[in-house]
Amino acid sequence: MRRSGFLALLILALLGLARGAIEFDDEYEEEEEEEEEVKLPPNRQKPAASGALEVSKTAQEEKQTPVSFTLEHALNDDTFTPCGIFTAKATHSPNVQAVRLTELRLKRDPTSADSEKKLVKLLEYDRHYRVRVPNNVFGSEKGRYVMASLPLKCLVNADLNENYVLHLDDLGNIVAMDYTTPSGECIMEEVAPPEEWKFNPLAFVRLPKDAPRLNPDFSAQGPGPKQTGAEGEDLAAGAVNTFEGSEEDAKKKPPQSFFKRYWMYLVPLGLIVMNTIIAPPPEEQPRGKAKTR
Repeated sequence: MRRSGFLALLILALLGLARGAIEFDDEYEEEEEEEEEVKLPPNRQKPAASGALEVSKTAQEEKQTPVSFTLEHALNDDTFTPCGIFTAKATHSPNVQAVRLTELRLKRDPTSADSEKKLVKLLEYDRHYRVRVPNNVFGSEKGRYVMASLPLKCLVNADLNENYVLHLDDLGNIVAMDYTTPSGECIMEEVAPPEEWKFNPLAFVRLPKDAPRLNPDFSAQGPGPKQTGAEGEDLAAGAVNTFEGSEEDAKKKPPQSFFKRYWMYLVPLGLIVMNTIIAPPPEEQPRGKAKTR
């Protein structure tokens, strides 16, 4: 009887201890939530004076600088002469050390009588029409150009409509130039020289893009755990961002309750105690019965 009472008291003590630990964890979680509500996010700071705001806005404004550079063509051998001028606006951002070229336009010079004769000869001999630009929009080094060419017969079949696509880096260097017809096709059919050599150019700019970051969880045996990035982000970049954010999410997880942490010890102990209480007492032999041999 005393043993049963002791076991019952032990069970009540364990249950009380577990309940107190759970209540303590709940109070701890509530305190953490209140602290998070009181804390301001890092991007919210105390508003500065109006004058300081005006200065910061002025410093962060993008600056635009007009630029121009010459287009040259070759009508015989390797002699290049000016035939047009590119105009654009170079945008400088204070936050990013890069130059962005916008509003690119090309104005072709009128074709002279001497140039028309040379163009007719190029068409008769089925030669290429070559053009070149400086290797930098702000002024190239001497003797450095980016050149492209197209069969003159293609241009004449396209009614002298031409497209220029300049590929630039962050410093304003022209790393490549595409020179094509508007459709991108090159029709090599025999054609007569046009009555008027009037070119109709269109100019475009292609700016560099950051390559997608590799997924560190990807292995040669196959992809790792599924990673999901934000909307509009690249899949590999989204996977890296999710991988980096997982550590922060793990740190922010609230602590588990006492019962959740030690349930594997409490459950067997409770089963042992219950089994001891419910087990029937051992049978005793009657005292008056004598032993027989």
